[in-house]
Amino acid sequence: MFRIVVVLLTTMSLVASCRKEEESDEVPWPVWILRVTVRDGDNPNPGMPSCAHVVWSYQGSDETHDWGCRETNDNVKVWDHISGDTRIFFHVECDGFSPSTEYIVDYDYARVDTTDPQEEVIESRTVTLYRI
Repeated sequence: MFRIVVVLLTTMSLVASCRKEEESDEVPWPVWILRVTVRDGDNPNPGMPSCAHVVWSYQGSDETHDWGCRETNDNVKVWDHISGDTRIFFHVECDGFSPSTEYIVDYDYARVDTTDPQEEVIESRTVTLYRI
């Protein structure tokens, strides 16, 4: 009986620690946010037939990031920590469509409310893609 209790307690503590690690993906406030709405150039009303991706990078960086849609096929939310003026370059890709041209988005750190611990600087763009 004692062994069973020890095994159960050990298992519960391992599961709890795993959950903490998974949930520890804290948002690195303040953040910049880019909300991209993607439209089909041939049929702009219903939204994209598949999940769009925003491929982005910081100015001066060769590292690219590829973030897919969340919740719907035509909306992509991209975000990261902001600690100064920030410029990102991005384009949108979607299966069956030509990639978009490259766009530039500037985030002005002066827009960050330093008294708000969960501050966001948000920009929104609408991008139209055309079928291949």
